Amino acid sequence: MRENTPLVGTTDRSSRAKTPGLPSLGETEGGYSLIVPGVATVAFDRDGRARSLYENGFYYARGMDGRCVEKKWINDRRHARELSPDENTRLRTRLSNIIESVQPFVKNKGLDLLQDFVSNRWETDGERFKSLWPSIGILPPDQYLALVLSVTDGCSWNQCSFCRFYKDRPFRVRSLAEVLQHTDEAIAFWGEGLQSRCSVFLGEANAFQTKPPWLISLVETLKKKLPRLATPQSDGVGGVYAFAEAVSLIHWSVPELKALGQAGFRRAYVGVETGDDALRRTLRKPGTATLVLKGLTKLKEAGINLGLMILLGPGGRSQNSAHVRATVELLKKSPLGPGDFLYFSPLRDTNSKDFSEEDRVRQREQMESALPSRGERRALYDINDFLY
Repeated sequence: MRENTPLVGTTDRSSRAKTPGLPSLGETEGGYSLIVPGVATVAFDRDGRARSLYENGFYYARGMDGRCVEKKWINDRRHARELSPDENTRLRTRLSNIIESVQPFVKNKGLDLLQDFVSNRWETDGERFKSLWPSIGILPPDQYLALVLSVTDGCSWNQCSFCRFYKDRPFRVRSLAEVLQHTDEAIAFWGEGLQSRCSVFLGEANAFQTKPPWLISLVETLKKKLPRLATPQSDGVGGVYAFAEAVSLIHWSVPELKALGQAGFRRAYVGVETGDDALRRTLRKPGTATLVLKGLTKLKEAGINLGLMILLGPGGRSQNSAHVRATVELLKKSPLGPGDFLYFSPLRDTNSKDFSEEDRVRQREQMESALPSRGERRALYDINDFLY
């Protein structure tokens, strides 16, 4: 960390002398926002958990597992860097200083919650979280604020060459009793902070590896336990979501998927990756483009929305044309529409080392320009940005 960052050497007393206005504590349904004009903004949930600090152009986010990340823009590109243990400690100290500086001006129980968290729970809360969620590998960007409930451990396929999230984790489906106990433990852990969550996401890699009656029953139960989170709302939030592998959808009928949707399941996220079958084999991705299309069509027939992930850069420059052509062809045939997401995910590994960031940008532009919009939302899905 550079010595001129706010985490090193900045004091609240000197900053407060330059403050053009008084500190304030804003309150929302999901949490609080402490604003010190001209100095900093601190966001935290209703259980006092600090979530972020914005100060002097620097943004720091704290994950539920206790990791802290510095995020910034350089030349129109976002960069993220995890803080070292010493930097993490300095961030904690900085937050303590900010809290001390505003206490004469802010009288609110929210500030007391934040102070208790920073002073007494900064480390223990993260350890408690990791005991309940040993691993949250990745989530779709629109589900970063979901309550994650684990229905499986690991990945049933676990052979994709580009994925390292589940390599050392044996796959198993949890029992219904385990999942319901996990749900109760999750509710107790989050406390009032649960109000900052917007939906329910069923982890880990593929909830559709479970049997249809089991998953349908679980979603119905979750809607009773977590009515605000597990019930789809008219404003687009709420409901139950999960990753899906197209091969697993073979075992699901349209009526079963329809029952799942009626229970409250809203969107399945499918790693399409590429429409080129030769490239799929290189990536060790199961199934063919035809099988993927059948699975997507089945989901939409049942009224379940789609979240499709496309890789940028698989196969490098030599496979660029084949990847773009076949993927565009598959996406044109797919039933994308309003309520769906199309994500482009940069692949950064040895298989794409000859593919630059500029190449990835151009590849995405090539695909998007060839795809007429049908109302789906499109966005970048960079796994390096993820922090739960």
